[in-house]
Amino acid sequence: MIGAPTNILTVLLTVASVSIVGGCTDGSEQRDFVARVGTEYLYEADVQRVLADLPAEQDRAAARESYVEQWVTAALLAEDARAKSIDREPTVEALVTDNERSILAAAVVKRMYEEEVPQPTSEQILRYFDTVRESTEIREPYVRVRYLRSGSADSAAAARRLLQRAMRGSDADSLWNIIARRYASDPTTSSALASTFVPEATLFRELPEVDAALNVLADGQIATIIEDDSAWHVLQLVGRAQPGTQPEASWIRDELVRRVQLQQRREAYARKVQSLRNAAERRNDIEFGARSAGGRSQ
Repeated sequence: MIGAPTNILTVLLTVASVSIVGGCTDGSEQRDFVARVGTEYLYEADVQRVLADLPAEQDRAAARESYVEQWVTAALLAEDARAKSIDREPTVEALVTDNERSILAAAVVKRMYEEEVPQPTSEQILRYFDTVRESTEIREPYVRVRYLRSGSADSAAAARRLLQRAMRGSDADSLWNIIARRYASDPTTSSALASTFVPEATLFRELPEVDAALNVLADGQIATIIEDDSAWHVLQLVGRAQPGTQPEASWIRDELVRRVQLQQRREAYARKVQSLRNAAERRNDIEFGARSAGGRSQ
């Protein structure tokens, strides 16, 4: 994750340099603009569109400044190239054409994914999981915990006592949900955490005291009340699954969704390309030379 901001900024700067090929000259020069080089305008909407996918932790002000500076630099260089007629050189014209083709292709594929690839259903996710279950294993420790945060020391102590009592019976999960609804600052999260396994390394990353307590718990153990600057925490380690364990679908749902969507996109892409190819062949708009490798394999 440490390298992510640099990579994202590189992408943004690349986009900045590409974006001026088409220019931001839409005839609306009276609009407020961020920068202008000759007849090329960079508008606020253009900047916001590029920065839209920036991670929350990224320094938006720094990324914005770098984007604008790179745009200006690229615009100046492009203007100089046009003044020297470099843009008319055959090799440069070919590169511009190739870039335009790639940008348009990427745009139509992006729109196709947005319109034709819906969020996978639970049934689709489970069907996919059944096909990969035997070859799937976790690569880091996963844990299931019973955890709640309370703004009151007395409430946390009461919740811990009730949890200890619940452990003596056979329906601890149902009783825990009742405890969470009564004492937890966020009952929904407390119930959700108790229902499945999650990666241990990221669970309490923002709560170092709770994370430290979790690290030394054995299966079934309940920690003493954990206090930090703003709250009191109740924590029990229900179980820990070690790397190499075959997970349940609920443990890795986000990853399964990502994989199913990737599969759906590949299939949608193949259908789209085949449809376009068939239509072009019917119009006699696609042809390969005798020495071309672009034709269909027979």
